[in-house]
Amino acid sequence: MRDTSKLQLLAPDLLLGRIPNPCPVSAQRAIAILKILEDGEWHTAGAIASQLGVKPKYVADILRTCKDAWKLASHTRNGWMLPQKYSSIIV
Repeated sequence: MRDTSKLQLLAPDLLLGRIPNPCPVSAQRAIAILKILEDGEWHTAGAIASQLGVKPKYVADILRTCKDAWKLASHTRNGWMLPQKYSSIIV
């Protein structure tokens, strides 16, 4: 993924629903991934990729780029999760 630094800068705004105009493709994909993660459940990069019709590596790259800004939880077997405000994470 070429525009990792741009996505790192945009990630906090995307979490708050602020979408840039024009919106880069990586940000559009990140928004789609964020919508999938909003349920607070665990999702693997492969499962997200199949929903979006992209490659799992691309999804994993976006997730790693946005991990800190979105405060994502990750687990080797379970995948990725966007913790809800009052949820407890049990792995």
